[in-house]
Amino acid sequence: MGRPFEVTGVDLMGPLYLKNGQKIWITLFTCAVYRAVHLELVEGLDATNFIMALERFIHWRGRPVKIYSDNGTKFKRTNRLFTNLNWDKIAKYSCDKQLRWIFIPPSAPWWGGWWERLVRLVKDLLRRTLGTNRVNYVQLETLICHVEAIINTRPLTYISETEDDLIPITPQMFIQNNFGSFDESEVVLIGRDDQKIIFWPLGRILELYPGKAGRERVARVRTAFNRQIVEVYGEKCMDIKKVRKWCREFKEGRINVHDEQRSGRPSLPESTVARIDEMVRANRRITLEEIEDGLNEDCSHFSVHKIVSETLGYRKVSARWVDKWLKEAAGEWYNTGITKLVDRMKKVIEHQGDYVEK
Repeated sequence: MGRPFEVTGVDLMGPLYLKNGQKIWITLFTCAVYRAVHLELVEGLDATNFIMALERFIHWRGRPVKIYSDNGTKFKRTNRLFTNLNWDKIAKYSCDKQLRWIFIPPSAPWWGGWWERLVRLVKDLLRRTLGTNRVNYVQLETLICHVEAIINTRPLTYISETEDDLIPITPQMFIQNNFGSFDESEVVLIGRDDQKIIFWPLGRILELYPGKAGRERVARVRTAFNRQIVEVYGEKCMDIKKVRKWCREFKEGRINVHDEQRSGRPSLPESTVARIDEMVRANRRITLEEIEDGLNEDCSHFSVHKIVSETLGYRKVSARWVDKWLKEAAGEWYNTGITKLVDRMKKVIEHQGDYVEK
């Protein structure tokens, strides 16, 4: 499992105004995997201030492998400075490798939506806290630490109202967790390559299996999916609400999933279908809304359209309802007539006007 902030997105927001009128900006670093954030204050938009903020971030959270950003001048200059360093010489005296800086396409801010969304969260929290008030540097620094803690404790998974369900996972859990080992009964997030992180299932570790080096490499995990439900319906066909409903019913004593009551609107009686047919035959220009008003039953617009078009086989032609076979026959007659006319014109052209149809 990768450590937090191994792949990082960075952006700046502001400016904010202190009590003395000084401008200040906030640098936001966010983890691309665990969605954690780290905030740093800078006194300017130049590369020097940003490099110092980046250095503080690295000392706090560790050195990232990849950094994503927009094409701001400060980011371009920082990347140019890192590129010009002699990394072969640095590698002889340390374990540090060159940072891989990835810029999103110019004039395409939606490519950085995964950090722009967090920028908005930070702005909303600051607006609600400060309003129109101004604070000094130390107070603002304390405030952004508080904002950072709030965002890092937001739930990444579904919050259940049932006390027995697993607690939701937050970014702070990944920041505080020791990724070198796991404990039994610990709640984990099971990653899947074919799903977004919001749909990753939660699980509780039941048993750990250490490898040759003595470190835990494999774990047996219990998830909210019941084995019987998965075997009957398949793993990908149910959402989390369906799973929680089944788990609740099994806890209450249910032992079979085959007697599930099918949901959906019941089929309409034959008398209603016959009534709709009479209304259409009486008035070929009748609309679906008028049919709904003429029925004394609870019948949706979709149900009326399905009965008229599929069950009764009517088609709308020039604002009139006609039988399906009549419309298809008319189309065949039209296509046949066009074909005959084209053949006749070809014969006239070939005979230079002397051709007469017998």
